Amino acid sequence: GDSPFIRAIESRPAASNATAPAQIVTGPAKEGRFTISLAMYAQDNRQQMAQHVRSVAMRELQSDDVWLEQQGDNLAVNYGYFMKERQARKALEKVRQVYSQLQTGPYQFPYMTDIAQPDPPAPGDWDIRNQLCAYSLEVGVYYNEPESNYFNRKKDAVEAVRVCREKNIPAYFYHGPHRSHVLIGCMRAQPALSSITMLRNEYPHHFENGRLINEIKYDQEGKEVKIPRPSFVIDLQQLLPRSH
Repeated sequence: GDSPFIRAIESRPAASNATAPAQIVTGPAKEGRFTISLAMYAQDNRQQMAQHVRSVAMRELQSDDVWLEQQGDNLAVNYGYFMKERQARKALEKVRQVYSQLQTGPYQFPYMTDIAQPDPPAPGDWDIRNQLCAYSLEVGVYYNEPESNYFNRKKDAVEAVRVCREKNIPAYFYHGPHRSHVLIGCMRAQPALSSITMLRNEYPHHFENGRLINEIKYDQEGKEVKIPRPSFVIDLQQLLPRSH
């Protein structure tokens, strides 16, 4: 039958000289699909460094739209909120012209990235981070595709779980910074090989954005063979931060 993983189908005033400390956010403060990442800091003094770069960037770019974003343990400095990719690319060129003056430190470079959108509503027990699971089977992943004007990776992952659960399939999701994952099964300890084999036999494939991806291999006679990308067991203890 049909797979449950089918996709449901700038100008600003100049900044003032006095720069107030930025509020650190976990999501965008304004509407937008793209931003320019100016720097990312993980060290102990990351907040001080990020605030400094923000202040300099506001002056050099003559914009108030320089904002700080918490990404796990890292602190990102971003510039702008852009709805269209061409707007963001134009802004990136502007940033590159002054980037050497932003005092970002070594090993930093600017790049365009999509802005993480708010999580869509979903029952709490569908999010595998709210379960005491040690292992699960990943059967799908969704990620935004700006070149195709697709930004619904979180919504479609939740929808895939809903479709699975309507068929009594024990599906879960979790949203990462840039990808949303669809999982089946909640194993609370190291699963036996027989359990893994049975689960993978029932759900053998791994989908990307609702599409089955084939890997190209060649048989002994040199003929091209398409092999669907397989599902795989993931160790949630290594992957997910625990709040319990």
